[in-house]
Amino acid sequence: MTLSDDPKPDMVISLRYSNDHLSELKSQLEKLVLAIQSAGLLVQCRQGTRTSLLLFIKCPEARITQESQKSRLQDWLHGVRIANPDENLYRSIKSDPLTQAERLRLVYNLLTSPDGVGLTPKFGAWTMVESIFPLHDSEFDREWLHRISGKWAIDDHELDTIRAQFGEKIAYYFAFLQFYFLWLIIPSLVGIFSYIFLASYSIVFSISIGIWSMVFIEVWRRREIDLAVRWGVNGCSALNHQRAAFVAKKIHGIQDPTDQYLFFKQVLRRLAAVPVALIAGLVLTVILSVIFSIEVFLNEQFLLGKQKLYLRILTYLPTVLFAAIVPIFSKLYTSISQRLTIAEDHETDASFETAWTHKVFLLNFLTAYMSLFLTAYIYVPFGQQVVPKLDFLGLSDARATRFEINPNRLRHQLIYYLVTAQALNAVQQLVVPYLMGRATTHAKNLQTKITKKSQSNQDRKSEASFLERARNEANLPDYKIYTDFSEMVIQVCLLMIDSDYSVWIYRLIRHHLAYHTIMCIGQQSI
Repeated sequence: MTLSDDPKPDMVISLRYSNDHLSELKSQLEKLVLAIQSAGLLVQCRQGTRTSLLLFIKCPEARITQESQKSRLQDWLHGVRIANPDENLYRSIKSDPLTQAERLRLVYNLLTSPDGVGLTPKFGAWTMVESIFPLHDSEFDREWLHRISGKWAIDDHELDTIRAQFGEKIAYYFAFLQFYFLWLIIPSLVGIFSYIFLASYSIVFSISIGIWSMVFIEVWRRREIDLAVRWGVNGCSALNHQRAAFVAKKIHGIQDPTDQYLFFKQVLRRLAAVPVALIAGLVLTVILSVIFSIEVFLNEQFLLGKQKLYLRILTYLPTVLFAAIVPIFSKLYTSISQRLTIAEDHETDASFETAWTHKVFLLNFLTAYMSLFLTAYIYVPFGQQVVPKLDFLGLSDARATRFEINPNRLRHQLIYYLVTAQALNAVQQLVVPYLMGRATTHAKNLQTKITKKSQSNQDRKSEASFLERARNEANLPDYKIYTDFSEMVIQVCLLMIDSDYSVWIYRLIRHHLAYHTIMCIGQQSI
């Protein structure tokens, strides 16, 4: 395989190295290329940036056909597929062609499964392997973005197109996004009606939203099953492939030694993460409580009636503290939770992702709701007794000591989380990564200007533009669909408290921006 003959590799492997470890790079590269070729795959190596290499992987048609038939046969044996695949390989593929997503999944499994290459980026023998990713199909992305640019909803046939290109995980995300967006019309109308005709804290509003929430969840479950049957993946969780990083204990039986999965050790390892999560949750609760107390004290006691500029600047102190402390704590906890999840030695990628998601969601939940809980259950009922005691240093004047509870505080906080915070979150998830990616690429271009000149002379003219695109995509962040799902889960919980039509407008905007996120901002998902 040469890139000039076929500039559409199935997968790209990025290796990152330093000039101090060139001998280790040579050894690991030789081992990796040999393992890839032994798995029946074709490989080409090209220079990435000054300190990276790119391996372009292509699976021959005969090999991908064989893997496809084996995968479909396993699906049929486990009840995922209804029809028995044709024994003739080529006739089977002709009657039921491979989708792009299925092809990428099979190649990725060949690279990562223990029966194939056994690659796990940054782990074990592959410490220099930074990532494994497919390249974006630029032609499809442009055509699709143009196709849906004037639409506010997509049908099942368009979901099938997304599924064929990006896989079931991304297709399910857009299906839920579409379903959630349409169902938001009901609480938006209920919220508008309640605001105009009903009193504050109306029991009718609460019951209506409660009923909507239960019906919404149940109807989505039905929709989820319908899509699973439509796409032929109902019950596919029984076919999760074993992780290459999974370390099973060797049990010597009567005949042959076999790898066994010791359940009780797995349980003990998972229980070890419980105290870490509890301590992290407690520390974050204390941090957010202190910031909340400072904000209440400054705005409702110390700065009451004071107009001096240097004093009014103090109102931004809680925001500065939150921006300075919480992201650092979040990054530290995320790193620790990822290491704990790796130490739990999960057998499948699905189990690994689920365990890691549960740990990280604890942090997101506390960050999103702690301020609301403190306002609703501490400030409102006990504010008269608690808030004056915050001035234990006697900094406020006599007027400020006559504290009165602000009845609109909870409402203003809900509006902030439903409107302002959502907009800021969108900027953080979409605009910031795009700008950071452009800035990083520009900085690397400046840093390696001389090197790139020599690279451009070494690159074949027929490969130059393709290699430039591959190098740029290698620097893109890995897209985590969990982040978007987490945002919607938190948003649904807020909607149950206070329905706001602005959420429907926000989701309409995010519905279109989601396509740009997947196709332009991050690496293509597998």
